[in-house]
Amino acid sequence: MTQLISSLRARSIAFVLLAVVPAFGVILFTDQKYHESIGAQVQKSALGSVRVLTTEQRRIFENAHQLLITLSRLPLIREHNAAPCQKLLAGLLEPLYADLGVIDSKGNFVCSARGPQNISWPAEMDSDVRRVAETRDFSVGSIRKNATTGKTVIKLLFPVTNSSGALQSIVFVDLDYSWIVRVTTQHYLPPDASFALFDEHGTVNLKYLEQDESSNSQAQNIVANAKPAFGVEGHIESTGQDAITRMVTYRQLDHRIGGKVMYAAIEIPTRTAFAETERILRQNLMVLGVLTAFTLIAAWFGADLFVLRRIRDLVSATKALAAGNLKARTRLPYGASELGHLARTFDDLATTLDHRAAEAKLAELEIQKQHLRQSAMHKISTAMASSLSIENVLQALIDGVANLFSFGCITLNWVDDKGTLNLAGSASEKERSIQWSFAKQETELPQEVFRLQSPLLINDLGNDPRSSNLVDLREAGFVAYFGLPIAVTDRSQGVLSFYAVEMIDLRQEDQEFLADLAHQAAVALHNSRLYEQTKKQAADLEKSNRIKDEFLGVMSHELRTPINVIMNCSEAMNMGVFGAMTPSLETATEKIRTQSSHLLSLINGILEITKIETGVVSVTVERIDVYQLTAELQSDYAFMAKEKNVSLNWHIADDLPQIAADRMKLRQVLINLVNNAVKFTDEGCVEVSFHRIGEQGEVEITVKDTGIGIAEEVLPRIFEKFHQIDSSTTRNYGGAGLGLYVVKCFVGAMGGALSVQSKLNEGTTFIVRLPAGSDENRVECGVTAGKVTAPLPDPCKEGEF
Repeated sequence: MTQLISSLRARSIAFVLLAVVPAFGVILFTDQKYHESIGAQVQKSALGSVRVLTTEQRRIFENAHQLLITLSRLPLIREHNAAPCQKLLAGLLEPLYADLGVIDSKGNFVCSARGPQNISWPAEMDSDVRRVAETRDFSVGSIRKNATTGKTVIKLLFPVTNSSGALQSIVFVDLDYSWIVRVTTQHYLPPDASFALFDEHGTVNLKYLEQDESSNSQAQNIVANAKPAFGVEGHIESTGQDAITRMVTYRQLDHRIGGKVMYAAIEIPTRTAFAETERILRQNLMVLGVLTAFTLIAAWFGADLFVLRRIRDLVSATKALAAGNLKARTRLPYGASELGHLARTFDDLATTLDHRAAEAKLAELEIQKQHLRQSAMHKISTAMASSLSIENVLQALIDGVANLFSFGCITLNWVDDKGTLNLAGSASEKERSIQWSFAKQETELPQEVFRLQSPLLINDLGNDPRSSNLVDLREAGFVAYFGLPIAVTDRSQGVLSFYAVEMIDLRQEDQEFLADLAHQAAVALHNSRLYEQTKKQAADLEKSNRIKDEFLGVMSHELRTPINVIMNCSEAMNMGVFGAMTPSLETATEKIRTQSSHLLSLINGILEITKIETGVVSVTVERIDVYQLTAELQSDYAFMAKEKNVSLNWHIADDLPQIAADRMKLRQVLINLVNNAVKFTDEGCVEVSFHRIGEQGEVEITVKDTGIGIAEEVLPRIFEKFHQIDSSTTRNYGGAGLGLYVVKCFVGAMGGALSVQSKLNEGTTFIVRLPAGSDENRVECGVTAGKVTAPLPDPCKEGEF
């Protein structure tokens, strides 16, 4: 079943069916548009008819109105003389008028065209009489069925007044509305249509069907299921009590009937209006079905006759070709059809495959050779990349080339710093050591390749005058030469020369292969030279750093002694040891002491940096009472408020634990941070806070100032050695730029964390976090309680903070 569905025949039938779908859609779309057009035409025609009907009825009512006006002015009518009145009115009777008569102001009959015996005055007529008496104007009564004649009539009434305006009597006429409808609709009512008269509430008062005279009676059908909002004229669709849907076209009558707004309407059954469109739709669908059936039958048998048989032949030939029979052919007539072109293409393909099979055997041999070449290329590249020795690179090159080409010796000439091409290395097969020496002496041929900057191939080396060592090369047995220029980083660096004892037969791909080898060899040799240069530079740099560190260490120790002597002497002078002090001498000695102290702090900083750089710094871990340490610092900085317009505030929490750290280094960290904050704050305050944070009981130390602040782009570099924000800062505030570097290194050595927050012109905050604990081994710092037991890792490397 699945095979049948997926077959070409089934697909062709599916395409036929798919082609039918648009035709079916077009038929439905056309029917819909035709349906809409017919509906519009029917409504337009019905509206024209109902307009004519309302016009005719208006004319009849106006004539009746004029008749009543004329009768109201006749003396016979005004005198209430019954016999002459009846005779006059009887002469005016016609099919339009069912009756004519007069009643007095009290509602009693005076006379009637049909005589007293035919007078029937229903009780509901009293409302019409009262309306005329009240309005003193023409009035149209309700639609009623005359009990005597059985006709549907409408009573029209007009008042008769005396000269003073008092109601004297009422003249009336009964219009035969059934006759009016029949006469006015006989030329304008479409087939199967009906005439209806309904009020503003949608209640039908009269319905007339041309083919059924007996229906000329009052009906109580509702025009619509829900009351529509009627205008002067329009269209609605209604389903009556007989369950038949009708198109209703209506227009408002110019006069009220029984005091109500009335509408004349033409009702056309929807089935009748669209009977023609339904017939055309059925006809089109039948034609489409017949054509589809014929097309499917033709597609079923035509696909097998004209397509499937040829395709089966093609499939058979394809299977034979797939089985390896390259002689398989379709044996189909080619012709100009698509299948003919396909058969021709298949046969051409089979012929081409037959030819390619023979070529493939030759190509296979070439591929094997190429594979060997790539394998050799890989081995040579690996060998050259694994060694930075020029001799090893050349030996790997000749070992790989020897398996593919008959080169006996290889030399490399390299350009030195002066631009001279010199022999940089050479290699050869072991049994050709004598020939090697002659190849090494050749200089002219590499110079020629370097000058030309292109490969040079010489297959008659013995007769080429460009060689500088022609006789020796000929005696050594060399008959051919091939030279390749070497370029690294787009710059000519040297020449790679190959010497062979037999003629060289190099195709284009062989030359490209050797050029690639030369390029790789050049890169390897260039890297080797760079490695040697880098190795030498590293040694020189290490020696220079060692000399610098030794110099700084010696100079720091040597400078501290005279500085201490200067400070002691200035202190002795200030104490009066050398005599009485005058105010000017006190000022001078104080400047000596201050500047000496500043110089000593710079020397101590350089000494600490030297220790850190040389790796001899030591960390002594002990339990530190934070409250005692802060008390000492507050005592040391008690003079700060006197020297600068800066207030130093201390905030110490009550629940601080003891810290396991190096007391001297922690003190130095705090001094550096406070000094730094005071230095860069011209006025304002510096706040030093100690808090306990986290479940581990870490101590957070915060030093916050209101100074000049630090720009965001400068923050990553403030912990570098000898660094300040800019040159203007150095001039204005002084310092060597070592304080924060020492802070960073000491905090890292004690296992702490350091961070900084700053905003330009608003101030800076440094935050130090130190772990609380005992004097147990501190694995993360590499120290124990006491002195260092192992070399400290450098805590000041980039990325530590």
